Amino acid sequence: MTIIMKNAPLIRSIGQVKIFLKTNEELEIKYKIKSARDKYEFIKNILRSVKYFRLDSKNDKYQVLKYIKYFTGYSKRHLKRLVKKVRDGKLFYNPLRKRNKFCQKYFPTDIALLIKTDIAHHCLSGEATKAILVREHKTFGKIKYATISQISISHIYNFRNDNLQYNSSEAKNYKKIQATQVNIGIRRKPEPNGRPGYLRVDTVHQGDYLGNKGVYHVNLVDEVTQYEMIATVPRITEKYLKPVIEELLKLFPFIIFERHINGRFWV
Repeated sequence: MTIIMKNAPLIRSIGQVKIFLKTNEELEIKYKIKSARDKYEFIKNILRSVKYFRLDSKNDKYQVLKYIKYFTGYSKRHLKRLVKKVRDGKLFYNPLRKRNKFCQKYFPTDIALLIKTDIAHHCLSGEATKAILVREHKTFGKIKYATISQISISHIYNFRNDNLQYNSSEAKNYKKIQATQVNIGIRRKPEPNGRPGYLRVDTVHQGDYLGNKGVYHVNLVDEVTQYEMIATVPRITEKYLKPVIEELLKLFPFIIFERHINGRFWV
């Protein structure tokens, strides 16, 4: 949720800044000061109230800039320029200043198509999303995608991060992709529940003799039946272990469900 406001609460200590940032990140609430004049006044007031230029800790300065960015939306680089102007007493809002502006290319209808695409595909990478938009226009002939299909990959991320229309839509729920954990190679105790097919695989070094490297014995034992297979390999490497273990597994007279190699579980 994004709240548009004229001014932000004045904070007087670094502790208050950290508490505010932590609380609002947990609540996923965003505040935004709309006018440039109000943003400039807000920046000057915050820097004075927390005595920014007397802070010794880089982390404290980072937290203050993060707090200002929270309300203004300015980039880190632009904020540093503004802070320097405040230090030199040169930060003033000039309503008569003429700026070079680019023509608006993407309108709310185009952003709505990007939102629709991200919701349908759960917010894929910028490159994949770009390919989908191009395909909608060129392959399926949808004229309404003609403009948004020309968007650059970096601009897709700009809309996802800073656009009010995008961040107030359902698409924002898919911006953070959660990693899927796969249970391979985790430590846990075997639980055969009385069934054969749960093997322990251990290796034992025979020892060296007169400077010659000794062999390694590979021992496979079923947890329930204690059915055992033993083989010998010259080295503990995939080159020697893989073919030997694969052959030994074929000799067991029951289905193998799990293998526990040196305490780790492998499916």
